[in-house]
Amino acid sequence: MERIMSRTLRAWVMLLALAVIAPATAPGCSTFALRKGDRLLFARNFDFFTGSGAIMVNPRGLSKTALVFPGEKAASWTARYGSVTFNQVAREFPMGGMNEAGLVVEMMWHDAAAYPERDERPGMMELQWMQFLLDTCATVGDAAAVAETVRVMPMGSRLHFHLLDRAGGEAVAEFIAGRSRFYTGGDLPVPALTNQTYERCLAALPGFRGFGGDKPLHATLNDPDRFAALAEAVRRPVKEKAMLERAWAILEEVHSDGPESPTQWRLVYDPRKLEIHLRTRRNPAPRRLRLADVSFACADGARVLDLEKGVGDLGKLLSGYTPEFNAGLVKRTFAAYRQAGFQQGISDMELAFMAAYPNGLACADEPHGRGGK
Repeated sequence: MERIMSRTLRAWVMLLALAVIAPATAPGCSTFALRKGDRLLFARNFDFFTGSGAIMVNPRGLSKTALVFPGEKAASWTARYGSVTFNQVAREFPMGGMNEAGLVVEMMWHDAAAYPERDERPGMMELQWMQFLLDTCATVGDAAAVAETVRVMPMGSRLHFHLLDRAGGEAVAEFIAGRSRFYTGGDLPVPALTNQTYERCLAALPGFRGFGGDKPLHATLNDPDRFAALAEAVRRPVKEKAMLERAWAILEEVHSDGPESPTQWRLVYDPRKLEIHLRTRRNPAPRRLRLADVSFACADGARVLDLEKGVGDLGKLLSGYTPEFNAGLVKRTFAAYRQAGFQQGISDMELAFMAAYPNGLACADEPHGRGGK
């Protein structure tokens, strides 16, 4: 019993750590969608003090149980869809990604977020909630429905989320005063998200030039200025063939070179072609990952690639997942956090516990965990 309690305590400590280390110091993150004819793109700047990260190929068919606080009822599910995610903390705790059905889920910091109080629903933490949606949903409508069946635990990392699916369905998901809110359709007139509440950004928009006011665009990178810049950028005329170039150009317009939270990752998702284009601060060459070039079969296991590696098409550069890779990711990331003054009190044992979490995952038709290989 003492050993079980010790493990539970370590799990609680690691969950608390995961909550705190979400990018609270990244006020410049931006997402937006571009549409023209049959083309549909979703773009994202990830601004933070470290660019440590990995591309993760997450197989379908894995059975999972959420990592939760002691006394919480943990959500359990089986991954219906494979996905490609961008992970900084560890495997199964992504910063965002796209699944094989073409659903994109991304997050950013949101000071006003307040998650539901404990109720009868099973729970999970914020980053794992994104993996849950990618595992189980094909559309924004699916995500809105399944989101009500689980509860995001109020653990301290205040986030909101931007979703886009292959059919063009789009949503902003926020948690305000303990209740979830999905902005869709007419409630989502601007296909962009920054770090303030979506409703607050919309309310500020009429004060900017081009929207009825006289406040200049691009005056700062703060909100709601950055949101207004995106709102203006996404409505400019663009040819279908120039969509990708336009997405990169808009990301450049709102990128940050600040010493605290520079833009580390630039991602452009193409949910119809099932492609992801990426550039990073340390490797600015454009790269591409085609989901057709990877296997999501559970028997083939997870695959990985350091986010700074490679040029051109990345499918052939992915390697099989190993516990050592995840341990290395955790070690590098938390070394950067510690250097920046974050999470000084987390022990190496606690980091090892988090790194080992995926090792208990198993394909639904297999009796023993092997972490999807």
